[in-house]
Amino acid sequence: MSDGHFNRSLLPRTDYQSGVRAGRAAAQRLAEEVLARLLAQHEADLPPTKAAQLLDDFRMQLKQGLY
Repeated sequence: MSDGHFNRSLLPRTDYQSGVRAGRAAAQRLAEEVLARLLAQHEADLPPTKAAQLLDDFRMQLKQGLY
């Protein structure tokens, strides 16, 4: 029975760092999806190998910039 005091042990654990990492991963995934859609829209102008290379370069630059 509660004694009227707030008991933190009843709450789920919130870890700030894991939230930041999850947010960064979600933002990176969204950026990759947007770029892939843009490349798909312009696939007539770009050969498939060039589009794949651009997407790989973008992913690499994202990973370098996040850490």
